[in-house]
Amino acid sequence: MSSEGEVQGLVIDISGGWVKSGFAGDDAPRSDVNLSHLITDFESTFAKIAHGELRIDPSEHSILLITSGKDFIRENLYSLCSVLFNKFHAPEVYIASAPLLALYSSQRETGVTIYVEQDIIEVSAYYEGNLTGGVVKHGHYTGKDAVNNNDVLYQADSICEAVKQCMDSCEKSLHEVLSGNIVMAGRLDNNTPLPAGCEKLLSEKLTSALGVPVNIGPKESNEIMYRSWRGGSILISLGIFKQTWISKEEYDECGVGIIDEKYFSK
Repeated sequence: MSSEGEVQGLVIDISGGWVKSGFAGDDAPRSDVNLSHLITDFESTFAKIAHGELRIDPSEHSILLITSGKDFIRENLYSLCSVLFNKFHAPEVYIASAPLLALYSSQRETGVTIYVEQDIIEVSAYYEGNLTGGVVKHGHYTGKDAVNNNDVLYQADSICEAVKQCMDSCEKSLHEVLSGNIVMAGRLDNNTPLPAGCEKLLSEKLTSALGVPVNIGPKESNEIMYRSWRGGSILISLGIFKQTWISKEEYDECGVGIIDEKYFSK
């Protein structure tokens, strides 16, 4: 979004119970702190990050806010935008879902994202940046269980089944391209990264389950737990989706109606 001479945009990823914050164009966030409750604690947590850690004035920065797929709902977006516009006077805000941005971090717009959170695994498929098919949520998994068992891969078969269900809900003509573009993102409870080797084992199991070659990756990308943030950093630095950003002027004039128009009118 920014050109030479402009102030860098902020990328704030609040998915998964942690706030990952930093500047557009960077490879990794500069701050990563716990968020106990998405709505009630966001204002105070963001204030501490902006003024104490990033040392910036939010009113001078465009803000990309990343939420988990399950939190991308009207009521949450209303509350979050109210805080950013009314309390911090952000000049413009864009809100995106973490699973899609994890895909962007891998330089892809079409594919499947396996997104791991504290209490759920969410599998979603995208075609050219748009959600396609159904989102499959595997709620029997919890990050705490995985930590106690010391390996998220004890759930590998269930994850593979969720991916298969998601793929089956998409047009059959998309199966080959989707299976060739699967990424994994997120983290476990207590700020625990996903275990080494999880992508390799899931690739092998999914290849067997789907009957087509599957390679989850890319291996050279940043840590799995920062993939969504990294995707947001790429998105905002390139100025993608400029027309769907919400300016403070639009918000002041239209209120929450502008959120409905930009994100829920399709």
